Amino acid sequence: MKNTYRIYPYPMKITETDGFFCGTPYCDESDPSYDGIRDYFGAGDTAIKFSSSRPMPEEAYILTVSQDGISIEAGGFAGHFYGAMTLWQLKKQFGTHIPCLTVCDSPVVSHRGVQICYGQVNVEYRRDWIFRFIRQMAEIKINAVYLYLEWDFNYACLPHVNGSRFIGGAQAREITDYAKRYNIKIIPSVNLMGHSSGLLSLQKYHNLMEYDCATQTERTALTDALCPSNPRLKELIKLFVDELCECFDSDIIHVGGDEVALIGTCPECKKLFSEVGRMGIYLEYFIYINGLLKSHGRKMGVWGDQILIFQPGSKFWVDKEIETKFFEQNKKLFDHIRDNTIIYDWWYEGGSPESIAFLKENRLQFVSCSSTNGCYTAGITLSQQKSQRSLYKDALSSGAYGILTCDWMNYIGYHAELGGLNLASGALFSWSGTDRFDTDESFERFRRIYALYRYGTEAIVDYLHMTSDYNSELLALFPQKFRGNALRKSVFFSDNPLDIFMRFDVFFSDGKLAAYKRAIDKLEKLWDKASSETDDPWFYLQKMPLLVHQQIYRRYVAFDAFYREYDKSANMQFDDTAGFRRAIGRCKRILKAHRDNDYAEIIDYAEEICNKLGMDYASVLRLKKTRDNLNKLIRFLTRMTQSDRSLPYVGMLSSYLFTRIESPFWYPRSYEWAKEQPPFVSYEVDDRSLAMCYDFDYDKLNPLK
Repeated sequence: MKNTYRIYPYPMKITETDGFFCGTPYCDESDPSYDGIRDYFGAGDTAIKFSSSRPMPEEAYILTVSQDGISIEAGGFAGHFYGAMTLWQLKKQFGTHIPCLTVCDSPVVSHRGVQICYGQVNVEYRRDWIFRFIRQMAEIKINAVYLYLEWDFNYACLPHVNGSRFIGGAQAREITDYAKRYNIKIIPSVNLMGHSSGLLSLQKYHNLMEYDCATQTERTALTDALCPSNPRLKELIKLFVDELCECFDSDIIHVGGDEVALIGTCPECKKLFSEVGRMGIYLEYFIYINGLLKSHGRKMGVWGDQILIFQPGSKFWVDKEIETKFFEQNKKLFDHIRDNTIIYDWWYEGGSPESIAFLKENRLQFVSCSSTNGCYTAGITLSQQKSQRSLYKDALSSGAYGILTCDWMNYIGYHAELGGLNLASGALFSWSGTDRFDTDESFERFRRIYALYRYGTEAIVDYLHMTSDYNSELLALFPQKFRGNALRKSVFFSDNPLDIFMRFDVFFSDGKLAAYKRAIDKLEKLWDKASSETDDPWFYLQKMPLLVHQQIYRRYVAFDAFYREYDKSANMQFDDTAGFRRAIGRCKRILKAHRDNDYAEIIDYAEEICNKLGMDYASVLRLKKTRDNLNKLIRFLTRMTQSDRSLPYVGMLSSYLFTRIESPFWYPRSYEWAKEQPPFVSYEVDDRSLAMCYDFDYDKLNPLK
């Protein structure tokens, strides 16, 4: 080819001809359904010719650029829109002199989705961001955006459960109508069995809970599982389903069903458990929901992990004795959902040939789902793209209904803006397939093409490699299990100013602190280069990984200096009063300088993502409290100059002065306590028992297969 084209996802075929089209194309179609194309081609000097002269697959198109003009041939609006998106990318690259060519293109799978997370810790609705996100996904030929809501939807049928900050019916319709302009369906993803602590932690609905009556009482237990035998719950489920179908016009309503820890353990369910087993209870419940959705003409979506309990030998195989007893009778229940249910086969790593084989054997439609891995990382894990490729390769060769790339975490500094490259790789595989991606070089080419298209700079790729490649010169300084979300959580999920010193001191011995500073200096230069080359006003949101490392370094250095003076103070406390007071004074000056110089930017960033993206407000509170707690430590030091008590070991300062509710990532409805009125404001902090992160082996991320 004469030119290198930054067209993303990669087209099926490009044929070049001589010459250039010189001018500015525009859309003059009067049909309102073409409004989305007009958003990109609103004014110009040459009208784009849209035609539908021959039968073509719905989303296929032929884009022809000649010296005389531009035409897009397709079967209808969807194909015309995707041809226009390819033209838009050419226009961004070449301006008013576009090379003459013909692009023939169509997707490898018809259902191409991404999921963004609004649930679990509540991401407040921000119209500007979601509209922008929809357009960005349309540009890379995604046609389904899933809103992962759990219980964080402002149901009209459940007044006062959720507030106006949540997405509700009016917002759902607004988002749905806007997305249609860009050939995107908006699909809600709730959870009507597990993941329900958002409802069950309210006293009014607490008795809808499944609990283990052998070890718990209904009054004092709190689980995240609904009781499928509760008649009141079934009445509410009908109201939920009716309202979701009224608010969203998607052909699929995703109702969750994953990670159900308790089934068949309450007094009512125990009777059923002895008759049909765990899976009998589970499937009968979802057969009921499936019937409700079918009456609305909708398909039911459920996550696949509980279905895979039927697959002997899988990691989900539980209750072997009783489930074997009911295996055949419960497997027949698939007949009641097969024609109207889609199973979402979801994995962090790929591929999944065993689960796919099981789903195909039982004639169950499935969508293959991967993750951006945002919940495990400090920023974005580019190596996850290889896991996606492995997973989607298996799915596409096995007749998957579609592909879904899930962003699970909008919390403690991470947000879907950071996951852009991994959402884009999912879009790439779902449109272009996986065959052209079998080397590291092919992945790097994709990253740089997309980065230039999306941000106008390749430097962001180098920046992301350094912040997310687990063996980069930056992350290799930490133990393997501390290279992911441990870094982010240490900054955004604690309000103890001593915490980083206490946790990271063991890592920064033997010259590693100096090496860490050199790596951060290099990272800062990469950031400066990338940010100087982009005109994206939202690009600043990509700075989070750098801010995290700067904050870790600054806090550690401050408390390293503090420790030396504190240790001197302790050794002269009762022998040299004047020297003791001078050393304590130096301790306080170190803390004051740290307080005044090292927190402003990270707090501003947390407030910015809260305001722009609706992110958790508790992260803002934690950062501000960390800074404020320096004042508490300073006051304690002043107190100690007037006391006959010996200075305590520095770890005791950490333990006794700064305490909070400890939680792994979130606590039920914690976002409401973060916005309470004083003195009732409260929030959770990192649970040290998790060693700052899930027990996740980052080296398991799949190589190319």
